[in-house]
Amino acid sequence: MIGQVGKGATGVMKAHLHFYVKKPGVKLSPSYWPSTHDKNPTSCAAFIRANYFVPTEWLKARGAKRTLADLQALRGTPGRVLVNDIEVTGQLVQRPDNGVTIDARTATVRVYANDPRPTPSVPTLPQN
Repeated sequence: MIGQVGKGATGVMKAHLHFYVKKPGVKLSPSYWPSTHDKNPTSCAAFIRANYFVPTEWLKARGAKRTLADLQALRGTPGRVLVNDIEVTGQLVQRPDNGVTIDARTATVRVYANDPRPTPSVPTLPQN
C-alpha cells in the first residue's frame, strides 16, 4: 500500500491522504496509527519519530520532485509550439481529424501518428 485516504477516527474530518513510511524492522499493521491507541501527544510524537521516516525527507532522498515547476526544470519547458497557427505549448493535444497526437508539454515536442485502422488480431498457431 502506498497511501490511504482518511477521514479521522470518527469520520468527521475532510478526506485527506495518509502517506507513512515505516523504518526497517517495524512490524505494525498498515492501518495502525498511535493516536488511535495512545491519547498522549508527546508519547505519540516520540513513537512516530522512532518508527516512521519523515515522508518529505524520505521522498527527497529518493529524488522525488515536489512541484510541477521541479518536474519542468528537470524536463525543460517547450518554446512556442503552433499547430495550424493554434498555440498548443504545454499541452497534450489529440487531433483525430489529422490522425496525430501532439505532446508539447516538455522541451522535446513529440508527434505521434495514430493508425486509424483497427488493430489486427493475432493469428492462431496451427495445432500439431
